[in-house]
Amino acid sequence: MNVNYAVGDGMTVADWLRFNARSEFAPLLDPGANEQFRRIFDASPDPIVITQASDGRIVLVNDEFVRLSGHGADEAVGKTGLELGLWPDPRMHEYCAALLQSNGTIRNLGMTFRGKQGEQRTFLLSAAEIDFDGRPCRLAIGRDITELRRIQGELVAAREAAEAASRAKSEFLSSMSHEIRTPLNAILGMAELLFESGVGPEQRKYLALMRSNGNVLLNLINDILDLARVETGRMRLERSRFDLRALAAGVVDTLRLRADEHGLALELGIAPETPAAVIGDQLRIRQVLLNLLGNAIKFTETGRVTLTIEPSSDAQPEAPPAAADAPARVALHFAVTDTGIGIPEDQLDDIFASFTQADSSTARRYGGSGLGLTIVRRLVELMEGRVWVESRVGAGSTFHFTAVFDQAPEASAPAVAAERAGEARGAPAADPAPAAPEVRVLVVDDSLDNRFLLRAFLKRFACFVEEAENGEVACRKFAAGRYDIVLMDLQMPVLDGYGAIRAMRADEERRGGARTPIVALSAAALREDAERARQAGGDFHIAKPISRAALIEALEKALGRPLPPRAAPEASSPGPGGAAGLSA
Repeated sequence: MNVNYAVGDGMTVADWLRFNARSEFAPLLDPGANEQFRRIFDASPDPIVITQASDGRIVLVNDEFVRLSGHGADEAVGKTGLELGLWPDPRMHEYCAALLQSNGTIRNLGMTFRGKQGEQRTFLLSAAEIDFDGRPCRLAIGRDITELRRIQGELVAAREAAEAASRAKSEFLSSMSHEIRTPLNAILGMAELLFESGVGPEQRKYLALMRSNGNVLLNLINDILDLARVETGRMRLERSRFDLRALAAGVVDTLRLRADEHGLALELGIAPETPAAVIGDQLRIRQVLLNLLGNAIKFTETGRVTLTIEPSSDAQPEAPPAAADAPARVALHFAVTDTGIGIPEDQLDDIFASFTQADSSTARRYGGSGLGLTIVRRLVELMEGRVWVESRVGAGSTFHFTAVFDQAPEASAPAVAAERAGEARGAPAADPAPAAPEVRVLVVDDSLDNRFLLRAFLKRFACFVEEAENGEVACRKFAAGRYDIVLMDLQMPVLDGYGAIRAMRADEERRGGARTPIVALSAAALREDAERARQAGGDFHIAKPISRAALIEALEKALGRPLPPRAAPEASSPGPGGAAGLSA
């Protein structure tokens, strides 16, 4: 604490703490000889007490001491602080006296004092030995921090409450996502199986409608989760090298059928100077582009929708690379232009707010929750960019955004060729050999419907499937048998998937056997789930709802080989758990 109250000709109260026995200041400190000193002494906003060094009896107090302590000056002078009851704990008085005697000063020592009515206040105590009125004395100054401590306590409590609320919100969203995705997984999965089962045209129409609306519900859940993760600071961008041109072309191809259904031309324009390879979060860039292009198609009845990409002129990287060998940074400008209904000028500023659409009739006519553009804005801000819109009612809109990436070195032609050859070699290939060994699969999920669905997805392959309804049962079966792969749900009663994966890995270490691939299944669909599963010992992660294609791709990647087709559907073989096993 730097106390700085003027006393006399340039002298400050801080100077008092440096007094020793300098007799030239004694006349200044004599209250009878210097009326100016007394006025400033009483005007101090901090309580000041001067006591005799010999016995600790009070010589002088100022008005602030009287106000805070409740003891009048006449009542205090001649008594000690202990006699006045100022020290709630007498041991602290002894400690301060010893400290002052050994060091000569005390600086900003947190201390609690008690007033006349028993109330306690917190002070920062500073003290020094001085020569006052020809006598060795001690000067003590207290800075009242009671209110500051109260405010600090409230801020800490408010922060802890906010963090607890944020955790509760995330846990609630994760739980609700799980509860919604679990039945949705069964609904969409069964619809997929029925669609492939040779039903008639009318039934296929019904199933297509079911799948379409199920995916709408799934997209809404994803939007709510993404928004919650961004708002709670849990959204983390991944960094990987990707081909920006290929990504943009893939997004356009994905939406081309929808554009064709609307009778729209869907175009892509990429400036030649745009780098082909960049380092960033390709999943989030794809999400932003799909959202903006999907909106443009939805709100455009005739004409065209165009995506353009070029280097940005107004969103340059704020800082140079941290090291000389660090990759160069590049800012890119994306624009999605449509010839649709447009947005009124007075609503352009609000279009990126949560659950907001330009017109209440828009949601009724075109659908949507109004969350997509909010998520776009938050994701773009995470990528060090900004998003804005230009629009005119009836003439269309252009949504712009910028994002900053690290520029990746161009891959050499041989490397690209080798990569493509590897992808071709890695493509699943049918193996019609009837002698192919069965793949032994342990399916762990508390939902009977989901276990049935996973078994149905694997029915066309030579897989022996055994089931477990929770992690505890799964661990017993895993210890008793041998499996080629485990499909592990993460949220289950008794023992969840994380604990089961850790127990299985510990069992493998005790047995000294080979590592069994474990594919984690999560209905919460949080990126944190995948990371926690990996830390527990999982190898891959799939978010529910699960399609047959996604399941087979994950299994083949985990096994490192294609799944063999079932040569004889009626055949079965004893599984790792003996008679308890059932063929898929």
